[in-house]
Amino acid sequence: MRWQHPSPHLTRLDAFRRQVNQKYKTQLQTYDDLHKWSVDELEDFCRELWAFCGVVYTKPPTKVAIGMEKMWPRPEWFPDARLNYTENVLSTGLSAHPDAIAVSACREGGTEWQHLSWGELRARIELWVSALRAAGIGKGDRIATVTTNSIDSVLLLLAAGCIGAIFSSTSPDLGIQGIVERYMQIQPKIIFCDSEVLYNGKFLDLRSKLSAALKTLRERSDTVEKVVVLSGRTWNDSMVISSARFLDVKPVPLQFEQVGFDYPIYILFSSGTTGAPKCICHAGGGALLQQKKEFILNSDMNLDSVYYQYTTTGWMMWNYLVGSLSVGSRIVLYDGSPLYPSPMTQLQILEEQGVTHWGTSPNFLANLKQNFTNGTRPTLETLHLIRCAGAPLSLEICDWLYKVIPTRIGLFNGSGGTDLVSGIVDCNVLQPFELGQISRPQLGMKVEIWNSLGQRIEDPGVEGDLVITRPFFSMPITFWGAGGTEKYRLAYFDHFEGFWWHGDFIRRQQNGSYEILGRSDGVLNPRGVRFGTAELYSVLDKFPQIADYIAVGQRRPEDHDEQVLLFLKMKSGRLDKGLIMSIRNSIRQSLSARHVPALIEQVDDIPYTLNGKRVENIVKDISHDGAELGHLEDGETILKVLYLSIDPAMRGWLDNDRSYLAPVEVGDVMRGQGIAVVEKSRSETFPRGSFVLANTGWREVAKLHESALQAVRVSHNIQLTDWMGVLGYTGMSAYFGLTDIGKVGAGDLVVITGAAGATGSIAGQIAKLKGATVVGIAGSDEKCSWLVSELGFDIALNYKAPNFKHEFTIATENLIDVFYDNVGGEILDFALTRAKQHARFVMCGAVSQHNALEPYGLKNYLKIVRLRVRMEGFIVLDYANRFDEARLQLSEWLKDGKIKSQQTIVKGGLLGAEQALLGLYEGRKLLVEVSEYEGLSDLP
Repeated sequence: MRWQHPSPHLTRLDAFRRQVNQKYKTQLQTYDDLHKWSVDELEDFCRELWAFCGVVYTKPPTKVAIGMEKMWPRPEWFPDARLNYTENVLSTGLSAHPDAIAVSACREGGTEWQHLSWGELRARIELWVSALRAAGIGKGDRIATVTTNSIDSVLLLLAAGCIGAIFSSTSPDLGIQGIVERYMQIQPKIIFCDSEVLYNGKFLDLRSKLSAALKTLRERSDTVEKVVVLSGRTWNDSMVISSARFLDVKPVPLQFEQVGFDYPIYILFSSGTTGAPKCICHAGGGALLQQKKEFILNSDMNLDSVYYQYTTTGWMMWNYLVGSLSVGSRIVLYDGSPLYPSPMTQLQILEEQGVTHWGTSPNFLANLKQNFTNGTRPTLETLHLIRCAGAPLSLEICDWLYKVIPTRIGLFNGSGGTDLVSGIVDCNVLQPFELGQISRPQLGMKVEIWNSLGQRIEDPGVEGDLVITRPFFSMPITFWGAGGTEKYRLAYFDHFEGFWWHGDFIRRQQNGSYEILGRSDGVLNPRGVRFGTAELYSVLDKFPQIADYIAVGQRRPEDHDEQVLLFLKMKSGRLDKGLIMSIRNSIRQSLSARHVPALIEQVDDIPYTLNGKRVENIVKDISHDGAELGHLEDGETILKVLYLSIDPAMRGWLDNDRSYLAPVEVGDVMRGQGIAVVEKSRSETFPRGSFVLANTGWREVAKLHESALQAVRVSHNIQLTDWMGVLGYTGMSAYFGLTDIGKVGAGDLVVITGAAGATGSIAGQIAKLKGATVVGIAGSDEKCSWLVSELGFDIALNYKAPNFKHEFTIATENLIDVFYDNVGGEILDFALTRAKQHARFVMCGAVSQHNALEPYGLKNYLKIVRLRVRMEGFIVLDYANRFDEARLQLSEWLKDGKIKSQQTIVKGGLLGAEQALLGLYEGRKLLVEVSEYEGLSDLP
């Protein structure tokens, strides 16, 4: 079934399109036209969005961003603007209809309704702000909550925004450990909580849990000064007071603290896959503008809209729901189980409250389908759109739903996340779409699908990773806490260096719409709630009967949602029903009901890598399709070698001479570095399809342990083969030889021999980047011309020219500071006569001596003493523990086009290696293509 808005020309999205056409003299006719303009002309789009959405400010922006030419480091958005998040949330509704209802809230089953008008909302915020200020809470302080989806929770967020405090929330169903892990990282000054909640028809007393969590927080941090109980009873603790006592202050006129666009508004939490949850800090301006864009343009919300989203305060959709107040719409809050007393209650709320926009999940719709009462087709006269979030929406659910609700209602499915507190791909009111699919990327979001090589997938129907390739203003500011910036980079910009990897597995259909296939990382995602295995494992550690464990997510083709499978190895005996019940209860109490596995089974053993990591991805593969792993030990991989590097060092490895490595014996596999793809794997770190760099040797297939592998990533201006050039041994030799031994600096005179070769050409470019004057020595006029015109050398000399020594003397008139030598012999000897006092001679190689019958003896060796010359040889493998440091800098230079890469690919597989060796001394970086691989010819 295909859905289309009945009057797209009357939508605010179409009004925005027309405004852009009028101002910029464009001819944008479709949503696709508008989207292309929004990402191609990102600055203009951001300016128009700011104006169209009516952002309230005290100081207008004069520029959109600083540093928006790349995604990382994060750009600084609207750097000189000053505004306030809460003021923007209240402004539209207060000015348009101050007496209209702004917030409606009920308890489980649609009972105990409360309503606040816009005027009342402002007055209540004023009281909360006054109380916060009286308690000493101010700009930059963290305010934490363990509260239900209530009016008081909304008031706290908006009051925090007023004064520049930073808000964070968790749901009361979170366990002690979950609360402590989150809040000990952000160190709140004050905590608000509900000590009694209603869920599934029962009142639950949370005082003992909250008391235990507070005790642990106090033991680990001394920042918490006060705990305020919003609903329920207090307990015997001098720090704990009731909300009535806290609010017993004289209201002070409301003032909105003016802050920058990128100033924090709230901290949300990641799933905790590899330990404590990461603290994702969001900018008030970024969240505000991104969400207003979605409400106004995608959902066509306005002053008459009523938005009901079922959520808890622990899900980003709660923050999103509060943000919808900024368009002047009314929001509906629900506290309790959406299934009690029946899922049908949710439909009653839609009708009774006149909801126009309903936010739900595929999991709830599946429950509704199972419990739907035939013959009770709801009219839903006011409902315009249903928004599904948290998991992919199946066509089966879509088909059923349109049998029981009016077909005029749009059923939107999208994908976004906590990471950006908004969406990435979504449906919209201009673009018709097939049900079950996601229509298009949101405006301003440059979405691409990449394969594991970092190549863009153009063909429809091909799965890959969802990648964002241009900055967007709701990128997090940082991850709160020590090391937060690096955690942030690793989370999104390490997988495809410099580009946002979102972790969704996605494909584009022939009609241009999208389909989310699930998570491409290891995060568990049952019922749309993301969390990591580390949270489960910490609870299981408390059971002395359990020897080991592993948890994975499973979603089969027939499943509506992912479920968690937990496998346990017992110390002795069998896993019985009583212990299973105890485990389930403990996980529910320590974490939440959503963390409880669907299946708990006993197994004989748990797979590990040799460095101590559980191999979760392999167990997940077995749970999906029973894939065979072959005869591999934990941590081992089977590699298909794609390229081999041909290096001068290979000649030395054949000599039976005392050296840093034993010679390659007759009959042994020739030593060599290769780029390979993982064909089979029992490694968590390197699953099948990973591209790696390794010492594979001269062979087509290699079996290596994960500890011997280096992950290879491709990004802008970085080719796969660069990992054996600029980012390989040649680049490492150039980098450490010049920087660590040569200590090259600005103003130095640097001479490079073998300058047109793989290492010399990189060394010369690095020296130039360090501010040196560079003289290159090569073996032909053509190579010399290339060094100067293409690589930027200052001077290049042909050592075969008859007047070479004369030209060399002129070129080194100011004497040599650094001599980087790849050749040795007579040129090295003569260079000593041109050395400056304390010159550094970096001995990388001596290709002139490899086949010499007698080695060349230095005649000018006394210059070393008299001029205090330091001459030092080095082996690049000695720097292996610093390769990442070099690759970080070299990759930046590569991406920025500051270093040029030169490589020659020799075809013919291993048989082509002989021809490649013949070209070893011709001044080229040689690679042998060993194996063909699908898509290899399309590498960047």
